[in-house]
Amino acid sequence: MNGLKLALILSALLVASAIAGWDEVEWVFYSGLSLLVIAYLWSRASLVGVGVARTLDADRVFAGDEVRERFRVANRSILPKGWISVVDRSTLPGHSRSRSIAVRRRSAAVWTNRTKAVRRGRYRLGPLELRSGDPFGLFGSRRDLDLRHELIVYPKVVSLPDRHRAGGDLGGGMRIAPGRSSSSPVIRSLRQYVIGDPWNHIAWRASARHGSLLVKELEPDPVTDEWILLDLAPFREHVGREATEYAVSLAASFALEWLGLGRDVGLMVNRAIPAVVEADAGDRQRLKILEMLAVVEPYGEGNAAALLGRFAGRFSRATGLIVISTGGGGDLVAPVRHLRERGVPIIVYTIVHSQDGNGWREIESAGIAVTRLTPGGDCAGIDGNHTVRQAAT
Repeated sequence: MNGLKLALILSALLVASAIAGWDEVEWVFYSGLSLLVIAYLWSRASLVGVGVARTLDADRVFAGDEVRERFRVANRSILPKGWISVVDRSTLPGHSRSRSIAVRRRSAAVWTNRTKAVRRGRYRLGPLELRSGDPFGLFGSRRDLDLRHELIVYPKVVSLPDRHRAGGDLGGGMRIAPGRSSSSPVIRSLRQYVIGDPWNHIAWRASARHGSLLVKELEPDPVTDEWILLDLAPFREHVGREATEYAVSLAASFALEWLGLGRDVGLMVNRAIPAVVEADAGDRQRLKILEMLAVVEPYGEGNAAALLGRFAGRFSRATGLIVISTGGGGDLVAPVRHLRERGVPIIVYTIVHSQDGNGWREIESAGIAVTRLTPGGDCAGIDGNHTVRQAAT
């Protein structure tokens, strides 16, 4: 610290005065002592009356989107602040770590910080640290501010490769987009009215009999369920981060498309500890799936046969299954063949690598289409040569 160095110099002057005489060093000593006192008091007051506000435009974004934060540093003191450094201890990759500003008396400095969300995940924005000091650079002052925000970055949305629709049709069902229809004349039950319920769903006669507003719960029109199996192989030399990220993005993109069409969508992630989101529709399901895919990572060796066997009863001719895999496909052969024999519509996407597994050839021999994709979104042949460009957006 420069202040400590100056104090040592002044101490040396006192020793010198005892040897050479006080008159020769008196003015130097008092000048240095005055500077030391003024600098210390100035540094103590440098953060007095300073307040910071931080706002975040959105705490949920997709990879590739911009994260925008607004900062406001207010100086309520009658003294100007020559410099204040705002240090951010955020965990978001690529986030701007610090900014130095000057704030006039009874004024404020405002700025917007923009950071591109480059990778999915759960991150912390903040806390903040304020630094300031005297204009001579002798003493510093610091204050920690517990201003934190949680930011979730969803997987990047990519363009979907050409494919046949995985789902089947339900007899008599009607597909409606966006959202599920609740206009079926079949009444399932009655419940108490809550704010936001549509007035045309109120059961007026039943409400009159019970003395309170009752709402009709209607049977929704049948729609096709869609399931996604995300088979994540552990990171190896030939299965890297890029393959996993593209597989996760592809799963998210399929889920968003189907949910937008009003279908029930379920998600299974094959790992040593499987992760499952039961099939459902609506905005809440959208959040469940995206928040799982934002943080999911490969973990150990999964058992795809056991996972599909556990949910085999959910699949039928009216249920579509899309398999997205970064593995070799060997453990998927038996369960996928079994589902195919039952008439379950299945489509398989594998993120190719230098060791394309024989499992995919066995699955193809059962009459199931296997589309090989590169981590960049290109369609590729069995030998890995690019044949069709299907770029991720």
